[in-house]
Amino acid sequence: EVKNGIFAPPLPQNKIQAIDAVDMPPGFRILFEMKDKFYPDATVDNGICGQIMDGDEVCAIYDPLYGKDLPSDGQNVLAFVAIGNKYADLGELNDEELASAALAKIDKYFDGKGTKNHIKHEVQNWTQEPFILGSYSFPCDPKHNKALGETVGGKLLFAGEHTSIKYHSLVNGAAMEGRRAAVKALANHLKK
Repeated sequence: EVKNGIFAPPLPQNKIQAIDAVDMPPGFRILFEMKDKFYPDATVDNGICGQIMDGDEVCAIYDPLYGKDLPSDGQNVLAFVAIGNKYADLGELNDEELASAALAKIDKYFDGKGTKNHIKHEVQNWTQEPFILGSYSFPCDPKHNKALGETVGGKLLFAGEHTSIKYHSLVNGAAMEGRRAAVKALANHLKK
């Protein structure tokens, strides 16, 4: 929920209603640097079919470098992503506790190889970020995405995947909406 104290002056009621209408569940991602690549390119908690049937709960373990055109320096990175209310309790942990819990789950899938190969990690707990407070938006009525993308008072712009009607929940949507807002901000500035 939007608390009016975040914005001064407060946001218009239609903007607050749009923010409250968009489901942005808790979520986090942890990037683990590993000594060896003991894992496949992707693994999901309840299988691909399970993810399709229950898209509101996502838990994936994958190689974030897969398919990237990067120099081969032997670096092995394993990403652990969990999104949804099922994982909300984990998102309340501090970074080290959260990394340990994720590593325990990786160990369960890969016979203890996560702990044996762990070098270091980086936690991105979106639920704890004060200006994010969740993962990414889940599909909603497009009128809410549209309302979120509208300028407030000719000065305040919102941009991100949550303002995209066509590409909500995706990095593509975030990038395109960021560009839209930047062009709009520049146009507003040049009008002065």
